[in-house]
Amino acid sequence: MSILSELIFSLATSFDDEKYPTDVYLYLLETIKQASTPAALGEPLSHALAWKDGKVRRSPNGSYQTNTGIRYSIGLTKPNTFNVSHQRIINTDDFYMWAREVIALNHFDIDKINDLQNKRFQLWDTIVIPVFVLHCLNPRVYPIVDRWVIAAFNVLQPYRAFNANPVKITATAYEHYHNWWLRLMVESGLDPMTAPLKTIKLVDAGVWALGKRLPLQANELEAPAQNNLEPRAIITEWKDDTDVVQSSISTSLIYGTDSKEFKSRAVTLWKNGDTQVNAIRKAALEFGIQLKPSYTAYPGSHFDRWKKQGF
Repeated sequence: MSILSELIFSLATSFDDEKYPTDVYLYLLETIKQASTPAALGEPLSHALAWKDGKVRRSPNGSYQTNTGIRYSIGLTKPNTFNVSHQRIINTDDFYMWAREVIALNHFDIDKINDLQNKRFQLWDTIVIPVFVLHCLNPRVYPIVDRWVIAAFNVLQPYRAFNANPVKITATAYEHYHNWWLRLMVESGLDPMTAPLKTIKLVDAGVWALGKRLPLQANELEAPAQNNLEPRAIITEWKDDTDVVQSSISTSLIYGTDSKEFKSRAVTLWKNGDTQVNAIRKAALEFGIQLKPSYTAYPGSHFDRWKKQGF
């Protein structure tokens, strides 16, 4: 475990468990996963959104109860987080079938955010709440994001800093954070697909707690969705996210994961019998490319994207 991992786990103990009760949260995640009908999904998901809004409290006289006997109450959720229109849509058959697809995912698919925005369901026009819904459906693939998480990420990734100012949370910023989160999981000795959800929650809580300790300006941190999750220029000093290194092969070219040569080679290796992850690794080795964790953790999402691009 790295020094950073130790810091994150130590800070997790300062997570506001009274305002955001962890035991209720874990119960809701399991209930959502096991839901077998639209109604069985809609209720715990609405409770989870209230939890995200800080409106769930443990209460001996609460109207709701977890499988371990903990009673809790729910306050009035902010309408931009959850309202009657949201309730109607998340109880439909169409949403339920889509949700089951997300629950079954074993790779990161950024386009699912757009499904909850203007592409399919038109529920929210920002990033934080759609990501939280995805997290509730598949917490092993989609970590929670909010302004505190992004604030911590900026400090821990100084080469992508925004001059100590808050940044607008967009899909691209979340994708960068997700890649960093995967590295943090690896440093912590955790496989997100098999680690206990309680342990994954500690990582999320630690990052959140760190962000809460940092000074933030009162700028709005979240940007409305525009033009299919654009703009892509999120942080002024972020560079092209290809993680390129000089090739060890004798060549004057420098390739990255966004190059057509790399994509074509990986697809060819896969079609010739390699697994997707091995095809990506071999292609990266041939072109001297240092891979981000998502390429080996969720190879299917990259092959899906390349297929749409014509490879």
